[in-house]
Amino acid sequence: MNGVSIAGSSLFVTVSSDDDPEPERGKGMGIKIKVILCFSMILSALLFLYFVPVWVLTLSDGEISLLSRPSILGYPFITRYVHSVERTPVEDEYRVVGGRIWGWEERVVSQNAGLPIVVPRNGRLVVDGEWFRFRGGRSSWERFYYRVGDESLGRNTLILPLEFPPVIELFRLYPSRRLEISVRAEPLGGVDLRGWEL
Repeated sequence: MNGVSIAGSSLFVTVSSDDDPEPERGKGMGIKIKVILCFSMILSALLFLYFVPVWVLTLSDGEISLLSRPSILGYPFITRYVHSVERTPVEDEYRVVGGRIWGWEERVVSQNAGLPIVVPRNGRLVVDGEWFRFRGGRSSWERFYYRVGDESLGRNTLILPLEFPPVIELFRLYPSRRLEISVRAEPLGGVDLRGWEL
């Protein structure tokens, strides 16, 4: 230790050489801290993604989940069937928003035999030459039941525009059954993705 005494107090001067191990040990600690912080951030992000709640659209028969998908805000899906009397297609478009299934638009080709003829309250009717489109109405549900017909009655299909394949022929897979379509919150890591094989 080198020291110099000035007016009764001590002043110590440390002389370091290139072979002193102290600076290297400090540099190694800095790298370890950076690695630990990086690992902690990645682990925190993964835990967040695993447990973050998402809205899940589910198609079930009341007991068994047949199809399950995480739903982004405004996730669209369409049910389509052939009207039993008119023999024309009817489409109901829905959107998943805020944990509810909103009736977005109903499309019909004709307005006879029980098909809509009145503009919904809080909605409007748009006629474009191909369809009569009933938009709005502010109807929403956490779940609803959907009766599926068969090859001769209904020919019900489910259209998921953001999926591949987008059309699921429910009348072939679940003929003459009542299905439940619902939305609920689940942690993203716990979502049981079903129905990819449909």
